[in-house]
Order: sequence, then C-alpha cells, then structure tokens
Amino acid sequence: MEKKINIILTSDNEELSKGLVILESDLGISVSGQADGRTVTVTPVKTEEMLLKVEMKDNKAVITYHEKAHFYRGVGLLSEHIGYGENEFSVTENPRFTLNGGMYDIAQANAVINVENVKRILRKEAVMGLNMFMLYCEDNYEIDGYPYFGYMRGRYSKAEMREIDDYAYTLGIELIPCIQTLAHLQDALRWPAYNGMRMDKDTLFVGEEKVYEFIEEMIKSASECVRTKRIHIGMDEAGHLGEGEYLRKHGHRRRFDIMLEHLDRVKGICTKLGLKPMIWSDMFFSTANNGGSYYNKDIVIPQDVLDSYPKDVQLVYWDYYRADKDFYRTYIDRHYEFGTKPVFAGGVHTWYSIAPWVYSSIEYTDAALQVCAEKNIDEVICTIWGDDNTAAHIYTTLQGLQLFAECSFNGAYNEKEFAKRFKFCTGIDYNDFMDLGTLECLPNFHTNNHPHYTTSKSFLWTDVLLGLNDNYFEGQCEIVEEHYKVWAKKYGEYAERNEEFKNMFLYYKHVAEVLEYKATIGNRLMNAYKDKTKEALKLMLPRLEELRTRTKALIDFYRDDWYATNKPFGWEIFDFRFGAIVARTESAISRVTKYINGELDEIEELAYPRVDRLYTSGYGFLVSASRISYVPS
Repeated sequence: MEKKINIILTSDNEELSKGLVILESDLGISVSGQADGRTVTVTPVKTEEMLLKVEMKDNKAVITYHEKAHFYRGVGLLSEHIGYGENEFSVTENPRFTLNGGMYDIAQANAVINVENVKRILRKEAVMGLNMFMLYCEDNYEIDGYPYFGYMRGRYSKAEMREIDDYAYTLGIELIPCIQTLAHLQDALRWPAYNGMRMDKDTLFVGEEKVYEFIEEMIKSASECVRTKRIHIGMDEAGHLGEGEYLRKHGHRRRFDIMLEHLDRVKGICTKLGLKPMIWSDMFFSTANNGGSYYNKDIVIPQDVLDSYPKDVQLVYWDYYRADKDFYRTYIDRHYEFGTKPVFAGGVHTWYSIAPWVYSSIEYTDAALQVCAEKNIDEVICTIWGDDNTAAHIYTTLQGLQLFAECSFNGAYNEKEFAKRFKFCTGIDYNDFMDLGTLECLPNFHTNNHPHYTTSKSFLWTDVLLGLNDNYFEGQCEIVEEHYKVWAKKYGEYAERNEEFKNMFLYYKHVAEVLEYKATIGNRLMNAYKDKTKEALKLMLPRLEELRTRTKALIDFYRDDWYATNKPFGWEIFDFRFGAIVARTESAISRVTKYINGELDEIEELAYPRVDRLYTSGYGFLVSASRISYVPS
C-alpha cells in the first residue's frame, strides 16, 4: 500500500465527514489535508437503489451509495485500489442484504468487551460495509431498581450503551438491543432477589404478573439507550417451559399455548414502548419435535399455531453447523409458513475451541448466505457465541464479519478476492490468519483442515495427574508435541508482520508453547510410572517444571491482553483455570518427587486404570470426576 491519501468531499456532508474522521486510520486516508500522499476529491451520490459504485479518474472519485455504512466501504475500496497502483477504475457492488452485521455474546461466558474494543469492532464493520451490531446481553446491562441484575458480571451502564450507540450511529451502524425475556437467565435468577420469578434455574415463571413488570423494565432499559426501534427479545431454548413451578401451579398445558401467551404479553410491552421485536425461532420447532432437536425436516407445526403467530414479530432462524443448501431451503420455507419474512443468523466458529475453525466458517456461511439470497431473505446476522469458551481470541471473529460482508456485496466466496479485502479491512495477512485454525488440526485427528474435535481446548484443561484423556495419544506423543512446537514458532513469526493484531498471534504462540508440553504430559507420566526403576519418572520432573514455567508465561501475557480488551469481570475464571494448571503441575512435581524419594509407595492417581480413549472437551469433565467440578464450567 502507498502512503495515506487526502480525501476532500465535494459536498458539505457533516455526517459523512464525522465518520471519515473516525475511520482515517482504518481506511488509510486523511481528511485533514495533511497526509503526504495524493489528494482525491470524492463526490458522494446517495441512491435509493441497493448499489455501491466507486469510479475514479484523474484523482476525482464518485461514490454512489445506498446508506452511510456502504459509503465507508466505498471509500475503503477507493483507498484499496489506489494502493494497488490503479489510477483509473470502476467498481460496482450490489449488496444483497438490507441488514447485515455481527452479534457478540458477552453473557454466556466470561468476556464482556470493553467500550474501546467495541468501538474498534464497529470501525472494522464500517470499513467492511456492515450496518448492524448487537451485543447479546442476558443480564449484562443496567436496570434501575434491580441491583442484582448483572451484579459483578461487567454489565454495561446506560451511559456506556449510549456512548456505543452514538459511535455506531456515526458509522452508519444500527445498534440493536439483544436480550432474553424467557430463558437463558440463570446468572440473574441465581440471586434470592428473584425468588418467585423463576420457573427453574434458567427460565422465568411465565404468567406471573411481577415477571411481566420485570420484563417491562428489562425492555425499557435495553431500548432507551439506543436510537433504533428494533429489539431482539430472545425466547430460545426454554427446554423446560411448562414444567417445574409452572406445572405445579397450572397443571399440564400445551407448550405451544404457553409460548404464544407469553409472546403475546411481551409483544404487548414492545408495542406499548413503540418497539418492533424479533425472537429466535427454535422453540416452535423443538416443541413440535416433542422437545427434541430444532432441526428436523419432518416436523409438523400445528396450523393453529402458524395462524396464531403474531405477524409483527420477526422470527430469527439460527443455523451454524451445515453446508447443506437443500436443508437451508427447506427450513427457510418452513419459517415463511408463519406468515412473516424471517431473519437468518449464521455463526463464525470460535466458541467451542481455542483456535477458530476457519474452514468450517467459510463452508457453512457461504452455503447459508447463497440460499438466503436465493430465498429473498433481506436480513442476516453473524453470531459470535461465548458458551463455555472465551479461550478463543476475540479478534479471530473478524473472519466471520468479513465473510458476511463479502457474501452480501460480492456473492459466492472467492478466496483470492476475499484475501485482498480481508487484508485491507483488517490489516491481517489472510494466509497467516487461516493458519490459526491449524492449531486444532492435530495429525491423524482432522480431515482437510476440518478438526474432528476441540483437541487443544481439551488438552489444555485436562488435569495433569487425573488426566481423563491421558491415553488418547497413545504412541503419538512426539507427533503431537512437534505439531505444537512448529506452530508456536510460526505464530511468533506471524505476530511480527501483523502489527495491529500482533497480540492475537502472540496469544496463540503462548498457547501452543504450553500445549507442546501439556497435551501429552499425562500420557508420558503414566508411561514413566510403569518403569519401576523410577528413572523415567526422574526425567519427567524437568518437563513438569517447564510446563509450569510456560503456563505462567501464558498467564502473564494473556492477563495484560485481557484487561486491554475486556472488562475486568470474568478474568477470575482464567485465574481459576490457568491457576489450576500451575497448582496441579506443582502437585504432580511433589507427588513424583516423593515417590522417587521413597516417601510414597505408589502414585495412586497414575496407577488408576484409564478408560480407553475417553474424550470430552467440557471443562467440568476435564479437571475432576468430582461433582463440584461442574460449578466453574
């Protein structure tokens, strides 16, 4: 890329100018006239057509755009092509989706992105041309009169939400509240303050008046800090709706009826407040499937339910795990049967592993969004979930945002063109980024860069001495260790040439360095223990010491990166988890040393027979077989 270009708008457009000032660095431009590159005059032409066109000749450019975020993408295209040495060009794109952007889960795990990094993500969205952003909040926002709502969970204050909305608005991005008004509220409902409002540990006691008073306050608080009149009110995965306390009070009732009654009450609150709601759609499908899977082509939803569904509440069809276009076609048609045009939500695959599943994200997103365009779906959401894992670096999600942008503006995925756009919009080398996914692709445990398991996560958390996965790599220790050693070195090299996101690559370098020793430590300990001369165990002590050293280095690095990226609440989980690795490594050193010195007759943990190739990645299963290990997971 050449030096920054000076941009001079030919029209006095204060709104566009404000956004350009914010995006100067991201777009590689200057609007102050002080850059040492060439000067280009830009004429913005707004059109009602879903069109983005960038024309350049003799240092004069015309950008025809439909909306503000598209204009900023257009300036990015202008800067990009000039950087390639092009002096005259014309680029035309036809965005296929009217609403398109990311939804970041800051509720289900332990990472609440701080305001400055939310703004950083919004800038990347604007450069990509995305026009929507959601923060998925369960109890991570402020409600007057409910101090235990989001207590010690890093909730956003109302002032912070207004600040984020102002920033998003300047960039042409609609900040849509995304909350829960039925289930997924276990973090709030755990407190005694909510006695009488829970049907079970996760779900509100529908039908109770004080529950609807509470929901009204939730919706008021979530919506009063933003400009939009749209709101996502959740209502997914309430698998025990109608059971527990509800069943005891009301007896058995058809779950469809309970769901529709509750939706009607909550929709009434939205109408009263002048809001347009959307909900996740799975409860209607899973209920029709007798409480089973959301995904079943043979599901029959009763006609009276389809007729009764409120047509002014959008259904959001979420689907993250398939490349089957025929299935998408069928399920989009099934959503249309409700009499309202659905929204589609796909996902970027970062939430169940340490490293992103980069090829899965491409395959699933490309298939889904091609069908969405074919089926006239106008609005799509790129979801980024947390679940049990914020061990994936937050900026590995940028690939997903770029995928959603390019599939809208340019159609089917094209690797060569995607790589160029990704480099411009994020500053990250595409091949370097794709190599992050290789961390999960252990030799003999993947196919075509699609990992079969979340192996790195599993072997990072598994206990050093109890090792529920210890014999999984029987006979392959050297292969596994070499894999992590090689990639630790490469990630360190990538960090040096991807300056803006250097810390992301350094994080994976540290993780790989730990896994070089951690992934096979239990296997090696068990095999060494079988050597009754104790000589093999003596050789394990330096390995254990090195594991402890590397884990402490990872903690020190990631702690600083975490506090720079997220709110402090939630880091304690990693203190627990990483600290447990250190503590259990020290216990292993103590146990092995005492056994070698004859102070122990046996190391019972290592003598205990392992079940053949037990595999799991759930944290509570990896650290202990004790019941209380489930608490932090």
